[in-house]
Amino acid sequence: MKNRKFVEQLLKGVAPIGLQAIPDFNFGFSIFHHLFRYARLLYALGDTRTPTELIPTPSDERKLGSAYFQRGICVIARIWALNWVSHTMDAASVRQETFSLLRLFYHSWRDNKMGFVALARRIKGDFYSLLISAVSLHGGKRGTDAGPKRV
Repeated sequence: MKNRKFVEQLLKGVAPIGLQAIPDFNFGFSIFHHLFRYARLLYALGDTRTPTELIPTPSDERKLGSAYFQRGICVIARIWALNWVSHTMDAASVRQETFSLLRLFYHSWRDNKMGFVALARRIKGDFYSLLISAVSLHGGKRGTDAGPKRV
């Protein structure tokens, strides 16, 4: 595939992704779109690294919640990318991939390691909408015929 080789050549010069810096506490989900798109492209091109390998555990324990959140975005990107390469996930695979994401925002705000997740609760709707869009690409019954939201 000619386009695939071209994209792979372009990506050779791109720095690997890692834990993304959050500019301040006044942010929206859009600051994570580049991470989602980049991880989705990597997975569509056959990258087999886990989200934990893409977003390593930070040395600063206070950034652990941010790492978990960004790994979740990578999981969603992988689910979406599997559809791009015509691999349909069955229900059991979807459950296995997404189980930890469903519990991501249910940590005490007093837990310093999960502080970012407590702050990110205001964007969890966007996070779960993206997850639903990715999973819906793999079939099953949907409430509307509108299809997934483009990102």
